Amino acid sequence: MVVAAAAALLPTACSSSESSEADASGIAKVNIAYAPGPTASWGGLYLVQSDPEMCEEYGVRPTVTGLALPAATAGLSSGNIDYVVEGSSGFLVAANNGSPTVAIASYGSLPLELYAAEGIDSLADLKGKTIVASAQGSLPDVVAHVAFDSVGLELGSDVKTVYSGTAAAAMSLFVAGKADAFVYLPPVPADLTEAGAHSIYSASGIAEIDSLSRSVVVASDRALGKTDVTTGVLKCLQAAGEMALSDSSKTVPLIAKYVSIDEESAQGQYDSLKSSYTLRPYTVDDATAVVDLLQKYGVADFEDFTPDKVINDDLIKGVG
Repeated sequence: MVVAAAAALLPTACSSSESSEADASGIAKVNIAYAPGPTASWGGLYLVQSDPEMCEEYGVRPTVTGLALPAATAGLSSGNIDYVVEGSSGFLVAANNGSPTVAIASYGSLPLELYAAEGIDSLADLKGKTIVASAQGSLPDVVAHVAFDSVGLELGSDVKTVYSGTAAAAMSLFVAGKADAFVYLPPVPADLTEAGAHSIYSASGIAEIDSLSRSVVVASDRALGKTDVTTGVLKCLQAAGEMALSDSSKTVPLIAKYVSIDEESAQGQYDSLKSSYTLRPYTVDDATAVVDLLQKYGVADFEDFTPDKVINDDLIKGVG
């Protein structure tokens, strides 16, 4: 029922009969979804969302929509959505469960940190306390597993876990004093700093986390069959990422708008996250590292799963 209700919220312009269809000028109309969140991770996507005509030189005109992952997944299955930008772990779990999708590119890794409340200065100080994450198996959840494992603590027993459903709800629990720690992208918003949040652990440079924290561009089997259109989408997203990097005067106001933060905070997030804005290949080795990590911490059972069947990096290699 939840997925069905979410699917009903998809833009009416994204009907399956229209998705990936060309208009009279030969421009293909495509629908791209991304999981909205309280960060600047999607700098290039925000540019496309605000000005889809920028992609017409590549033969496509995207409608870009921020959707919760269940709605985006339902859209891929129904034909309302052609491409989704999502976390690599979520994609691989869905693919393991039979989702007919293929990863065609990825963005750069994210600089994740673990933040704790005032008076907590180390991971060891969190023994017996509570960390919040949006969901089991989410990126923050797995990062927390890796962090506590590094000091001999077990998440779920030595450190309690609360799952909030969304990143925004997780932040609210921390501000309300109902959680002692969380994993986030720097810099944290002002209300979290005012609530005492400070970084006690950085996951940057940890190879297994670098693979895990890369978002992937996922295409439906239907969209992947239209090679010229999909190549145009990749060229569009790459150009948008490069534009986001080269012109903060356009990107930062859009971050403020779509993330609902002030421009000073948006600038800070832009400076921190802009290394993740450009596309690159997503390889079998990248996926295998994530699968191994998810299995290690009991997030999913990938028995008989072979990542090479759900990855196609041929198209992105031809995008300059």
